[in-house]
Amino acid sequence: IQLLHQTTMEQIPQNDLNSALSHVQKIIDDGDQSVAITLKCLDVLEILGKSGKTEVLLPSYSSTVKCLVKATQSKKRLIRQKAAVVRNLWELTVA
Repeated sequence: IQLLHQTTMEQIPQNDLNSALSHVQKIIDDGDQSVAITLKCLDVLEILGKSGKTEVLLPSYSSTVKCLVKATQSKKRLIRQKAAVVRNLWELTVA
């Protein structure tokens, strides 16, 4: 997360970004992860949603929103709230 704050989206190759997004999505989809890990993954998606350009985020938009929808169904209120904020951010960024 600290590295994402220090870099720009142009410095991250598209293949690396797609790979990172797929790994983060798998972690969020896996309901067995701890709350802290899930929140860190949601933080990554939030940073990418804030700093990413539409043309960079668009290829992974649908899979990201699907994993965020699943996160909004979590038992933990904190995860549901964070997932809703990140989902709204991604929808506004891509729209």
